[in-house]
Amino acid sequence: MLKAFQKYIQSKSLFDNNDKILLAISGGVDSMVMLHLFKEAGYNFQVAHCNFKLRDKASDMDEEFLNEYCTENHIISHFISFDTQAYSKEKKLSIEETARNLRYTWFEELLKTNDLDFIATAHHKNDVSETMLLNLSRGTGIKGLHGILPKRDTLIRPMLFASKLDIENYAQTNQIKFVFDQTNNKKEYTRNKIRHELIPLFNSLNPDFINSSNLLANYVLETESLLNYFVNEIRKKSISMIGNNLCIDFNQIDENILNQTLLFELIRPYDFNSSQNADIYSSIGKSGLTFHSKGYDLIVDRNKIFIKSNSHKDIDKMRIVIDSLPFKIEIFGTQYCFDVIDRYKISDDDLIAKKIQYINFDSLKLPLIIRSPEEGEKFSPYGLKGSKKISDYLTDKKVNLIDKHQLLGLYEVAIIGLLGLEIDNKFAIQNTTKKCMKIERF
Repeated sequence: MLKAFQKYIQSKSLFDNNDKILLAISGGVDSMVMLHLFKEAGYNFQVAHCNFKLRDKASDMDEEFLNEYCTENHIISHFISFDTQAYSKEKKLSIEETARNLRYTWFEELLKTNDLDFIATAHHKNDVSETMLLNLSRGTGIKGLHGILPKRDTLIRPMLFASKLDIENYAQTNQIKFVFDQTNNKKEYTRNKIRHELIPLFNSLNPDFINSSNLLANYVLETESLLNYFVNEIRKKSISMIGNNLCIDFNQIDENILNQTLLFELIRPYDFNSSQNADIYSSIGKSGLTFHSKGYDLIVDRNKIFIKSNSHKDIDKMRIVIDSLPFKIEIFGTQYCFDVIDRYKISDDDLIAKKIQYINFDSLKLPLIIRSPEEGEKFSPYGLKGSKKISDYLTDKKVNLIDKHQLLGLYEVAIIGLLGLEIDNKFAIQNTTKKCMKIERF
């Protein structure tokens, strides 16, 4: 097994011989075999052990066992205890998720404080099969079917070449001592149900299920690489930034390849799940439907969707006071500069500049207010007779839904204009105008 272990590390480029590795050791057979292999191979490593205080005295005995082993073998080791139950209740997380968060946060701290390069865990082939089934039971895309990756950032899994049976046989042959965690038999944990109920069922159908499912995981991983290349090419053609918002234009995608799988890959970085993806896909071609993830809002506008950060959800409450000039502010990623200049300094070309608005300042008095227009509010667009609802004006101008949502007006008492779009007739520059407000966007 030692040669297979070293060959796997080399073939997957997990680490170099001069790297320093932090081994996550529970004391169970999997991690103790990994520890033994690292020691036999002569790699540079240290040991980390978490006591989650979930099994009363048994948890402390595991810690004592590993402490004695490391002392006898002159291995640098790190130990920590967590009140996992209390943390789980405080954060409202499952025990499994809580323990995972606690240990990996601590492992990353150890990397920094001890000048270590990677964290090694003892996941093996059976864990890959269990993870695939777990993800499948919860609903997953192609990413969830590649199981466990050999390497991700600072995390490496050098035991993925071996099955549980391989590890147990090696431990027996080499008389490796280990402790047994009784919680591995508790079926209230989802992974244990899969391990003790589903895996034996699949093994009865195919005695080589562990190897065949791992082979499938490798195929899926290679397929995912091809899919990522394909999706990235489509991203280049169909995705653009409009202001501070991302726009996916489905007019740029061949309708024969536009399906739910492709859409899911396009929007997955923004935390939308597979259920939402189905609803979003069925909404393409419609207008006005909005979907929310943890950090983003997605708005469907016919054959386009817009994705924006939802950190500005209180736009309706936004009220910015301009009480002196010049005045500068950044709103939704756009810089605005307000200043007063003499009318004679403005040329006719300046008046039609796209990113500059000029307003008759002769009759205006500070303070001015920037806020979101109210529902049903009207104004008199420059060059048109009479008043018009702002919502109708935006529709006529074919303003997209994202810009509609982020629209802000400039007010004294009445509306002066819509920032970046149009001014009200009452504040248009006249031949008699002496002072102008210049609003420039960057």
